[in-house]
Amino acid sequence: MTSQAAGGAGVTPDTGGGPGDAPAPAPAPEPGPVDQARVELARVRELVLQANPDVVAEMVGGDSFDSLLASVDAARAAYRRIAGEVSSSTAAGPPATAAAAAPPSVPAGQPGRQPYTSAVEDLSPAVKIAEGLKRRGAG
Repeated sequence: MTSQAAGGAGVTPDTGGGPGDAPAPAPAPEPGPVDQARVELARVRELVLQANPDVVAEMVGGDSFDSLLASVDAARAAYRRIAGEVSSSTAAGPPATAAAAAPPSVPAGQPGRQPYTSAVEDLSPAVKIAEGLKRRGAG
C-alpha cells in the first residue's frame, strides 16, 4: 500500500520533523570568560562562608576576589556587634512585658461546686445541660 492509497496525496508517515513542528532547542552557548569568572567567584564566596561562620553572609560579596575578601572583615565586625547586642540584652534579663504576658496560674484539683441561683428542677433535660455548660463557661 502506498501513501497515496492510504488516504493522502503525497503524505508520508509522520517522522516528527514536519513544517508545523517546533524547532529543536539550540544548544546552550558556551559560557564566556565573564560568566565563568562569576561562577568561580560564587564558588569562592561559598568557600569563604564555610570557612568563616562568624560573618553576616548577606554582607559577603563583591565583583572581584579582592573586594570579596575585603567584605569579610566588615561582615565579621557586623556579626560581632550583633552578637554583643544580643548577649547584653539577654544578660539584663527578660523584658518587663514578658512577665505580663505570662499565662495565669491554674490551681491544682477540681473547682468547688457553685450554688445554683435559679430553680432548674422544672427545666427540661436539654435546658439543664445548656445551663450547666453555660455556668462552666463552655457555652
